Amino acid sequence: MKKILVVCFLVLTGLFVALTVLDKSEYGIEKRFWSLQKRFEKIAEDPKAVPERSYADLVRQYRRLIKKAPESPLGPKIYLQIAKIYSLREEHAKVRDVFEEILKNYAENDVLCSVTLRNIGMTYEKEGVMEQALGVYQRVLDEYPLTEAGLGMPLYIVDYYKRSQKADKLVEALRVAETRYKNVADAMPGTQFGIEALRHLSTVYLYRQDWRSVVDVLGQILVQYAGSGQLSPADAKNKVVRFINAVSVQQIKDPSVAIGIYEKFIVQNPKHPLNDFLQNTIDSLKGSQNNE
Repeated sequence: MKKILVVCFLVLTGLFVALTVLDKSEYGIEKRFWSLQKRFEKIAEDPKAVPERSYADLVRQYRRLIKKAPESPLGPKIYLQIAKIYSLREEHAKVRDVFEEILKNYAENDVLCSVTLRNIGMTYEKEGVMEQALGVYQRVLDEYPLTEAGLGMPLYIVDYYKRSQKADKLVEALRVAETRYKNVADAMPGTQFGIEALRHLSTVYLYRQDWRSVVDVLGQILVQYAGSGQLSPADAKNKVVRFINAVSVQQIKDPSVAIGIYEKFIVQNPKHPLNDFLQNTIDSLKGSQNNE
C-alpha cells in the first residue's frame, strides 16, 4: 500500500511540474511578446527616423518567438506585428508574404483567413493596383462568404466604386450586393448572419436613396428579430425604430409609413415588451401629422 502511495505521489508531482513548466513557457512567450510590442510602438512613433537594422532586428526577434512556440495562441498576433513592421516601411510585397504565411499556417481558421485575405487586397489598393485588389476581394466573397469580412465585402466594393466615381461599376456592384444580402437573409433567418444581411441590404438601398425599401427592410428586421438574441430592445429602439422614423418623416414625408409598421407589429405580437414604446411612438407620429 505504501509503495502504491509513493508511486501515485511521484506521478502527481511529475504532472504538476509538467503543467507548471508549460504554464511558465506560455507566460514567457507572452512576456517576451509584450516586450517586443513596446519596441514596435517606439519605432512607430517616428518610422522614418529609425535605421533599417532596427526594423530587421525586430523582425528577427518576432520570428524567433514564433519558432520557439509555433503552437502559441499568440502566433497570429506575432505574424501581424511583423506585417505591421513592413507596413511602416511601405513594403507591401513583404506584408503580403507575411499574410500568405498566416493563410498557410492557420488555414482552418476561416475568420482569421477572411480578414487576412481582405488585408492582402488592401495592400494592392494602397499601391493603386485595383484590379489585383478587386480580384482578392472576390476571393474573400467566394471562399469565406459566411464570415464578417465576407459578408461585408460587397458593401466594401460598393464604397470603393462610390469613392472612385465609377457610376457604371457602382450600379453593378449594388446589384450584386443586393442579390447577395437577399439570398443570405432568406437562407439564414433567425441567425446573426440573417440580421446582418438585412442591415447590409438596408445600406444598399440607402446608397440608392430608395427610401421606401430602406424602411421596408428595417421593418422586416423589427418584425423578425425584435426581442431575439440578435436584436436587443435597446437596439430595436435606438437603431431600428429611430431610423424608420427619420426616413419616414424626413425623406418619404409620410409618417403613416412608420405608423403602419408599428401597428402591424403590435397586432402580430400582442404581448411583446416593445409594444408600449411603439404605441407611444405611434401617438407621437400621429400628433406630428395633426400639427402640420
